Amino acid sequence: MMTSRSGRFIDAPSGMEVELPIAAAVSSVTDERDMMRRNTVLKIKWAIWSLVLALVTTGCSTFNREWKEATTHPPVANEISGRWEGSWRSEKNRHTGELRCMITKAGNNRFRAHYKATYWKCLRFSYITTLRVEKVSEDVHRFDGTADLGWWGGGIYRCQGYATPTNFTAIYKSRHDHGIFQMKRPN
Repeated sequence: MMTSRSGRFIDAPSGMEVELPIAAAVSSVTDERDMMRRNTVLKIKWAIWSLVLALVTTGCSTFNREWKEATTHPPVANEISGRWEGSWRSEKNRHTGELRCMITKAGNNRFRAHYKATYWKCLRFSYITTLRVEKVSEDVHRFDGTADLGWWGGGIYRCQGYATPTNFTAIYKSRHDHGIFQMKRPN
């Protein structure tokens, strides 16, 4: 439609002149702009959620594959590598969730720890860190590690703890949270 100052409109396809109050024409244009903005916002939200879903599920599928493959290999005696499962608990806000970890040897006194945690019983999060490990006795290993989970994951996390052939206990700290990991070997 083409408009004139008098409130008369010429319908482009038919060429007919239509008279509408100016307020109705302005309202129509405003409604159309609002709908376009809503559609744009909806598309942006959809893209963000798709990206988050892709990031979260990609890490978890890698973890699940590693976890399944490790079922065929029993844990090495007097070493911390292998599968672990248990829970994490925030000492700051009392949140808690399930926690699983795949630990593999990455070099001399270094181990790769791939964690998978649940939050609010439905959200899953996965991350990888390198643990520096020191054997303090035949059955006890002391370790520490650091992971940058990005601004959306809480920033830099530091953990330190002890592991025996059957138990894994660590404390974690970040700028906004601190708590404990407690895990055992799965049955």
